[in-house]
Amino acid sequence: MKTLSTLIDDVESIVRAAGDEILEVYQEDFEVEHKDDEINSPLTEADKRSHNLIVSRLKKLTPEIPVISEESSDNMAYEKRREFERFWLVDPLDGTKEFVKKNGEFTVNVGLIEEETPLSGVVYVPVTKALYKTAGKEAIAVSNNGTETISVSPVSDPSQATAVCSRSHKDPKIVAVFEQLNIANTQGRGSSLKICQVAEGKAEIYARYGPTWEWDTAAADAVLRAAGGRVTEPDGTPLTYNKKSLKNLNGLVVTNGILHEQVVDAM
Repeated sequence: MKTLSTLIDDVESIVRAAGDEILEVYQEDFEVEHKDDEINSPLTEADKRSHNLIVSRLKKLTPEIPVISEESSDNMAYEKRREFERFWLVDPLDGTKEFVKKNGEFTVNVGLIEEETPLSGVVYVPVTKALYKTAGKEAIAVSNNGTETISVSPVSDPSQATAVCSRSHKDPKIVAVFEQLNIANTQGRGSSLKICQVAEGKAEIYARYGPTWEWDTAAADAVLRAAGGRVTEPDGTPLTYNKKSLKNLNGLVVTNGILHEQVVDAM
């Protein structure tokens, strides 16, 4: 039986292949469809091709582990997935709005959930080929500069912190929270890159009131926790997975851990 570390290395190969599929579409004049959901979310051929590749290869790699993907109806019903002890949670293209804008800030995300917790995961940025992964013990970043273990920053003063927020969903309430904390440096980022920036110590805070889906956060959440960071709902409630609804309605607070209580208090 493969170790979790070896398994995550195999998943790395899968997400890189999915990234190649995405980039093929990215370089073309692609059409944009819209889902029949609450916010009319965009959908492209890249989402579909990435989904098909990842799901088919995960099922071959680990036929005993169920797969839940954003772009699939399989395994979505709570009556079915409530029995899962472990499952793959996939966002085949996180940041489709950034993909459509062609700003490069989109990711491929595969997380492994065990008993409501993101055990491990891989986040891949196709345009830059940057990759973040964890098998649960340490967080690793892979780039053109090589492979390194990453950890959150030691910043303990909010006025010295960098906060990241959504590039596509700017919220005046979050801006007000950052002002209350006297945070001078804020940056807009797309997709799960916001969580990864906190994990690698390039930012200390990411917060939002808006809803997210579990597949939006699972892989990056695993990396963040392995890097020493912390993620909760805005009131400090721990963020768990495989809930009755896969939609997290209340928002997120992601920090280096040291600043967590201060951000929660401000929110």
